[in-house]
Amino acid sequence: MGELKDEDYRLDEWHEAREELPARFIETDSAEVDTYTGATGSSERWIEAVADALAKAGL
Repeated sequence: MGELKDEDYRLDEWHEAREELPARFIETDSAEVDTYTGATGSSERWIEAVADALAKAGL
């Protein structure tokens, strides 16, 4: 599953991805976005979570 990361996590790319990916989801109006380089694992989990939420919402 992976480790739970928070504000203290030291990888700059993770923090950048955390800010950037929501904008990408909104811009594309879907979960089909590219992973964020340097935060691939987290990106993949966020993409999966958004895809699951959209499916459960019937979208």
